[in-house]
Amino acid sequence: MKLDIDRKKIPEYAYTEWDRVPFGILVDNIQPCKPNARWKRSSVAHMFAGRLSSRSLHEFAQGIGLKREWFQDRATLPHYDLTPKMRAKAIRCGAIAVEDRIVLAAMRAIRYGIEIASGERAGE
Repeated sequence: MKLDIDRKKIPEYAYTEWDRVPFGILVDNIQPCKPNARWKRSSVAHMFAGRLSSRSLHEFAQGIGLKREWFQDRATLPHYDLTPKMRAKAIRCGAIAVEDRIVLAAMRAIRYGIEIASGERAGE
């Protein structure tokens, strides 16, 4: 996912935060949510690629039993929604549980167009 962004306007803290995001498949904490037509549960976690390609995320997701059509290609954070049980399975299979600050760092990297797949700064 590439965004057309003026690289000079990317704040340095976005890079510093991105440097703290681990390589791997990441899952955030379970959060309460409102059930809707697509998600009938009252809690959710998200699984996303930390400094890896979307392809790696999809392969991991398939390996734990998620369907590709469940992927949410959101501009803020491309991810799969996880039930608490599926989150636990993802962690058992190698996903890394991360704090909210890591999720926010990944979201800022996407927002500013920092190269997600390679883990390198865009424009360098």
